[in-house]
Formats: sequence, structure tokens, C-alpha cells
Amino acid sequence: MTTRKTVPVPEDVLMHLTHALVTDTARLTLDAWSPGDVVRMGDPFGKVLSWLWVTDPDRAVELYNTTLDHVRRLAPGATKQITLDLALQGLPQDLPPSDGSNARLIERLRQDIPQLAFGDPNSES
Repeated sequence: MTTRKTVPVPEDVLMHLTHALVTDTARLTLDAWSPGDVVRMGDPFGKVLSWLWVTDPDRAVELYNTTLDHVRRLAPGATKQITLDLALQGLPQDLPPSDGSNARLIERLRQDIPQLAFGDPNSES
């Protein structure tokens, strides 16, 4: 097994990396999703979200909110059929295994996103 070293990430670099992740995740999510499917944002997104949840929980919530906003409003092919509740159903499959922190993350997203979102994140209109 290869040991990966931990390196500090400058704030401006992290901003660019998360922006690229948001746009790429939204595109891939929309390309793969059909009505009736589980919404999957992918393992790379889940890995970054999980890391942010440990290192900066507020930024993790912001990342999820921004990604969901792209999926619902901003990305090409965006659809409000993907609601917060629907997206959260598939999130556990995208997150690495945890000691219970995934459940706390999902509960925090369920609680905070409605106050942060542009419009009702569970409305399809």
C-alpha cells in the first residue's frame, strides 16, 4: 500500500479545486441520472465532501449546496426533479465508510441546505 503524504492546500487553490469539482460533478450527475434512478454524485465528490466534513464542516455544507444548485439550476441540463431529499438518498453510496460521521453529515445537510438554497431544494418547480 502506498502512503500518501498530507500537504497544505492554499485557500485560493482550494477554491479553484472545489469549483472544478462542482462543475464536473454536476455534469456527470446529470449525464448519468434518469427519473426514477438513485442520484449518484460519485466517489470523487464523496471523498472530497467527507474530507471537508472532517476539516471544515461549514465548507462541506457549502460545497454540497453549491453542487446541488448546479444540478438543479445552473448546469446544462439542470433539473429540479433532483431534489435535496432525492440527492441525499444516494449520498451514502458516494461517501467512504465512516464511524458514524456520514450520518451526522447527512443530517447537517438536511438541516442547513433549505436555509442556504436558492428556493425550496425539495420543490420540483
